[in-house]
Amino acid sequence: MEVRNYLESLRTRQLMALLNDARTCGWCYEYIDGEEVVIDHSEIKTVLNTREHIPNKPEAKALRRERAKREK
Repeated sequence: MEVRNYLESLRTRQLMALLNDARTCGWCYEYIDGEEVVIDHSEIKTVLNTREHIPNKPEAKALRRERAKREK
């Protein structure tokens, strides 16, 4: 399996975890089909750019408050 196909098969939160691992040194190791593969930070970012945005904690709080105001 190619690295790109592997990354596209992962969930967004799994990609975010890989990205956090890769931020320290620019790459991370992952086992694909029993083979250790080095995944570059830019490869992960490329796949993440095709995904929808996941709000961080302050953004999610603002969205919840806005939704609650509309429902009243």
